[in-house]
Amino acid sequence: MSNLFQLLGGYFNEDWDLEADDDRGIVEFFMKQEPRETIQQTLNELQTLLGQKKSEDELNKIVFGELHCRYNPTADGLTTSQWLASLANQIDSGLKQVSE
Repeated sequence: MSNLFQLLGGYFNEDWDLEADDDRGIVEFFMKQEPRETIQQTLNELQTLLGQKKSEDELNKIVFGELHCRYNPTADGLTTSQWLASLANQIDSGLKQVSE
């Protein structure tokens, strides 16, 4: 999960709000900064994590404990799994737009 660590721990660090107004802006920033291969690998890792059907507690331990994400999706009314699914959708859509 090294690419996912880069996105969640690197781009969503404690100062993420200096780069963008919201999480969607951070993902856009990430997609402008990183090569397509890295973005695709990040999406694959994100989809794998979501496919493991972990509980919210387990996801929270991974996302905030192991991957050091400092964005709080509950502030926007989302659970961690909902937020991760939203990230996956945004990244997938962004990759499809680039390839068109």
